[in-house]
Amino acid sequence: MRAGLLLGGLLPMASLWGAAPAATLAVSSASVLPGGSAALSVTLVAPDGAKVSGVQWTIRYSSSSISGVSVQAGASAAAAGKTAQCLAGPDPGIRRCLVYGLNQSVMAPGPIAVLVFHVAANAPSSSIPVGISELIMTEPAGNPIPIDPPAAGGMISVVQPGASPIHSLTCTPASIASPGVSSCTVALSAPAPSGGLAAVLSSADPAVTVPPSVNIAGGAASASFTATVAPVASNLTALITAAVADVSRSFSLNITAQPGLPPPGCAPANISWGPVTTCTLALTSKGAAGAKYTEPVSTGISLSNAGAAVQYEIYASSNWIIPSKSHGTLPLNGTDSFTIHTLPLNLPSGIHYGTVILSAADRPQVVINLTMDLTGSGQPTQLNIFPTQLDFFVESGLAPLGQGLQVAAGDASAANVNVLPSSGGWLAAAPGTVVTPGLVAVNVTSTPSSLPQTGTISLAPSSQNLSSGQVPVNLRSAGAKQYSIPRIVDGGGFATTITISNLDTAPAIVSLRLRRVLTDKTTVPWTPLMEGGQATEDVPIPVGGSITWRTSGLGSQVDAGWAQVISARRIGGFAVYRQRVDGRADQEAAVPIVSTWQQRFLVPVDNTGSLVTSIAVTNTSETEPGDVQAMFRDENGQVIPGSYRLNLPPQGHFAFATADELPFLRNRRATADFVMLGGRMSAVGLRFSSSAFTSFEVQSLNTSSFGRLIIPQVANAGGFVTTITLVNKEAEPALLSLRFYRQTGSHGSTEAWNPPIAGDKPTQNVTIQPGSSITWETTGAGNLEQGWAEVITSSQVSGFAVFLQRIAGRADQEAAVPVSAGPQIRFLLPYDNTQSFTTSMALASFSPESQAVVAATVRDDRNTIVGEQTVITLPAHGHLAFPLPQQFPQSAGRRGTIEFHVPTGSVSVLGLRFAGESFTSFTPQVIQ
Repeated sequence: MRAGLLLGGLLPMASLWGAAPAATLAVSSASVLPGGSAALSVTLVAPDGAKVSGVQWTIRYSSSSISGVSVQAGASAAAAGKTAQCLAGPDPGIRRCLVYGLNQSVMAPGPIAVLVFHVAANAPSSSIPVGISELIMTEPAGNPIPIDPPAAGGMISVVQPGASPIHSLTCTPASIASPGVSSCTVALSAPAPSGGLAAVLSSADPAVTVPPSVNIAGGAASASFTATVAPVASNLTALITAAVADVSRSFSLNITAQPGLPPPGCAPANISWGPVTTCTLALTSKGAAGAKYTEPVSTGISLSNAGAAVQYEIYASSNWIIPSKSHGTLPLNGTDSFTIHTLPLNLPSGIHYGTVILSAADRPQVVINLTMDLTGSGQPTQLNIFPTQLDFFVESGLAPLGQGLQVAAGDASAANVNVLPSSGGWLAAAPGTVVTPGLVAVNVTSTPSSLPQTGTISLAPSSQNLSSGQVPVNLRSAGAKQYSIPRIVDGGGFATTITISNLDTAPAIVSLRLRRVLTDKTTVPWTPLMEGGQATEDVPIPVGGSITWRTSGLGSQVDAGWAQVISARRIGGFAVYRQRVDGRADQEAAVPIVSTWQQRFLVPVDNTGSLVTSIAVTNTSETEPGDVQAMFRDENGQVIPGSYRLNLPPQGHFAFATADELPFLRNRRATADFVMLGGRMSAVGLRFSSSAFTSFEVQSLNTSSFGRLIIPQVANAGGFVTTITLVNKEAEPALLSLRFYRQTGSHGSTEAWNPPIAGDKPTQNVTIQPGSSITWETTGAGNLEQGWAEVITSSQVSGFAVFLQRIAGRADQEAAVPVSAGPQIRFLLPYDNTQSFTTSMALASFSPESQAVVAATVRDDRNTIVGEQTVITLPAHGHLAFPLPQQFPQSAGRRGTIEFHVPTGSVSVLGLRFAGESFTSFTPQVIQ
């Protein structure tokens, strides 16, 4: 295969013109225990003047000794905004790798990729060569770069536990004046085996650089390398380490400072990362303390690096300090920058102190001391109100769910504020007087026959030191359904499956229109290649049928965006995006189709431990921009200092990790309250753990739920842990209890269950504050048990459960289970039992007295009935979970839809999709 074709045009083969400086690659070596993982660095070796923008190569290794290979971008590639990827070759033991980016950035010499080889526990060889060939490098314009000398491969040494022969590490001279070099020797206690032996090298101080590894030839008892010392401003001792498998040896190199070299400087906005760096920045704001419209004080920070490339983290000591990013990369002898923003919200007058710390492995910390002067201006303090506009939507003549107004004095004082709704009879607010900080409940008490209507909530403080405020209120019809899928991904290991079901009483014509997001959050029409070349415009779906599209997932670039689903009929559906990474099990997450208004929603955020919550937001309006604003509360309902604002253009899209975009939410749980003024919002939550991810529905305040609240699947132990998160959508505290039922027999019988909860957190008579959420987690202890749960409450509460599967030697898997409201009497369950896929389902019968009778009709993807009137009977409070081919053999090897009807009893249902080790969940498409 020609290189230009392999890279899909990212590294075009250009004509030779001009004489570019030659460059090459070098692969390091490593030693590892059987069954372990060896990380080999791929280093770009290039002279000054070489402009390497893209690289492609082929690696070869023994497939009988290596069970898997993964890759990540090295420091030099990451600093240039590049991505690393390895694709399967024509034979086992061959990978074609590339480092590329949709930019013309030049990579500095240094590590551009890290190859992680997973060594088989029974590897037949003690020395595994890793060869590199077919090397291609290009300049930003696409011109090829000469390769000289030939690329150098590496080696993986497999050493049995406790058998590492490394004896010592010495360097001569042992004391050196900077700058300079020292010759170091790794000595073995016995000659290296015939295939040679690799020692991994490292330096604990950035002033001393060593090669990533050194190879000891077969039969030799030692090997040497050079330690290079950069100029230093003060005397220091650097620790150099050599490791072979599970044994390491170290040497302390004494370094004398270069005479006359000044210590690292530290100006307010220009910081050199040296051995000790402390800066003090004075940020003065003369506006009213905490005033709503006070511009946050900001300052830019420039970092310079006199050493090897390094990745660093940014930490802030206080919520009013908001760095523009949470991490960065300093290239070799290069620079990086970020901005420190300060948010005066709810800070009292006076002087405030804080700290920003920059931290990196093997580097001293950089400490930036901040002072914020809020002395006030003598003007009335602003009244902070969230949101600044309320939108209510009437559907089927029902009064919409009430919403809360968060009211606070800008100086964080306690003040009485009178609340006055406008006349008209349909708008009410309580209490009549709120004490700041406080919450006002705004309700629509009746639905006028004529819509739309407008009203106002006036807020009049008793104190003259606080300014008054007004909040416009809009009441309008929900209108016709508009369908969207708020997140789609394709390429770079991702592929997306989209399933749409016809829930109407007449055939549906459906068009699927995808839009790809650009860097400025705008989107453009997107036509990813669909498997089988399926049409996406004016596709017919019969009554009770469904259709499934699958993107091909081709290409190394990850494209993302959203989808608009157009139909005049009532439809439902979901998308499942699947990530495939070499060396680990696939991961899947389902994204439900959105058909209701989401102009205001709550998102539970969990950034504790290894968890990260992300959010994807879309403005589906074709004409109106959307002004997205957010505030945040903790589990006790207290406001977390910090806010968020995002302008989304028409049809715009943005996805972000809350820990990155909102630094004050790092390492904590919270509930985000999002609102969009203008446009039409469609969103989904995403939850990432160390090696797994899933998606969950945002909790819209523009819709109400009715009926008993059921979680149809809960699992604990046997590798499973279930996390349950519930959200209070009302402006009043919600009292609730959790009741669990454990399956005890193959016919679905259950009994009361108290699964072990982490921290012995109570599940009975629990209060959730307005606009907040609470999370429970089972411990995973004991024997495997499964069943279902009910949320007992009279309040508007919603949420989801996430069950995590953790099995040693495999990547974690997660799936989210939404809390369903009321019985599902008639519904469709799309299924796919083709290739490696298996669809399963879980049913919970939540009637306490009567059994549930569930009748099923099985259709294939041509809407042909292949199995009719199969009946499932569940006892009261019963539970069953099973693969569909087990209960409905007609569905085996097919793709299609099963229509369920529940003439007796009450059930709640969940669909589960399995593919090998990966799984995800989806909700049935309810007809009635």
